[in-house]
Amino acid sequence: GSAGDRCAALARQLSETALRESRLAEELDGSKARAAELAAHLATAVAKGTDCTCELAAATAKHDQLAKQLEAAELRAVGLTEEVTERRAEVSVLGAQIAAAATAADAVDASHTQQCAVRKEQLDTSDAECCQLRAALLISSDAEAAATAAALRATRDKEDTEARRVTLADQVADLGG
Repeated sequence: GSAGDRCAALARQLSETALRESRLAEELDGSKARAAELAAHLATAVAKGTDCTCELAAATAKHDQLAKQLEAAELRAVGLTEEVTERRAEVSVLGAQIAAAATAADAVDASHTQQCAVRKEQLDTSDAECCQLRAALLISSDAEAAATAAALRATRDKEDTEARRVTLADQVADLGG
């Protein structure tokens, strides 16, 4: 009877071992599938990281270009401001000349009156140039404001891209860990 019991016990152990082996084989298959899935996720994350690096490089180049444009616009604005100041001084001088000529015109002949008209025409021309320069200065100021806004947008784009790159790097690190 005890030999039969031992045989039955061994048969049970054999059955349990076979069941355990079957479970372990299933777990192994699941682990392999999970590993393949993680490898695919890792490859996707690496590709996204590369894309973000390219986007960051492009945003940086655009930011640098806009910064140069802004600097050029600022220099133009300074030049135009100086030119407007010079023209205003000229207009002021011409205005004084016209006032003196108008006062003298009452006491002098028609030739003096003609000189006064010539000076008035010079003033009108100079005044028109001054108006054109003011308009150019306003356009330059608008360009400067647009360039500043574009530089701020580029900076924000760069920061957003950097944040995405860091997040992807963390995800890649998590998948690798």
